[in-house]
Amino acid sequence: MENLISRRRAIGLLTSPALSMALPARAVAGHDIGLDKNRLAVLIAAPLRGEAPMQNDLGLIYEAVRRRGFAPEEFLTLSGALNRRLLLALIREASESINGWKSGELFLFYSGHGSFEGSTLADARPGLQLMSDLVLWDEVFAALALPSGVRLTLLPDC
Repeated sequence: MENLISRRRAIGLLTSPALSMALPARAVAGHDIGLDKNRLAVLIAAPLRGEAPMQNDLGLIYEAVRRRGFAPEEFLTLSGALNRRLLLALIREASESINGWKSGELFLFYSGHGSFEGSTLADARPGLQLMSDLVLWDEVFAALALPSGVRLTLLPDC
């Protein structure tokens, strides 16, 4: 369990034998690599046991975002039986990729289950329901540490 995720800094790729990583996944590190603007698409599929539709969603969103002009190297993807540690590791990797950007675009897609913490509407805090963990959206945004000039497009499918 200790080595579920390994970071290959040279290309920013998150890999794991326990995860399905069928799509190209390379983070743009925020410096000029010939692109006219900074962009990163973070795609997450978090099915519960026995579910397959989330992986299908991930593939369809990947194709749609590619048609919008994102290059394969502008993607960071994660799918499979996720837990808090894996999800937040991906978000931190995305944060490191966009750290220092003065402007740019981050597209964040989540396909999975949602839930909330709290017992009344006034104190309800929404989150992402993983295999055995709930990660609050507040935690995701805090770990992301979005620079002020970077525009976030969030598409939660939960």
